[in-house]
Amino acid sequence: MVDKKKIVTMAKLAVYDKKYSYKDDKVTEYFRHDYVYKQNSWDRFFVVLGGLIILLFLYGQRVFSDRPDALKFDFNGELRFIIIFFAVLLIFYTFIGSIK
Repeated sequence: MVDKKKIVTMAKLAVYDKKYSYKDDKVTEYFRHDYVYKQNSWDRFFVVLGGLIILLFLYGQRVFSDRPDALKFDFNGELRFIIIFFAVLLIFYTFIGSIK
């Protein structure tokens, strides 16, 4: 048998959802943005950490290289590469993390 109280409650909820749910959507949207911002912050942190690990492996390879000039550091070319590498990584992962 159908409970009359449940039907009345469901009808009231349907009316509320139709008329006033947009106000609730505006309020909950702020929480969604906060969550996305926090997740993007963690993503950026771990991307930088992963990038540093990759660069450590690349430059660690130089230590065990047989070439005598392998440990020389070219500040113009290599520093530019590192900055562009991290910028591209951060922009890419920020863009992916911001997609809803």
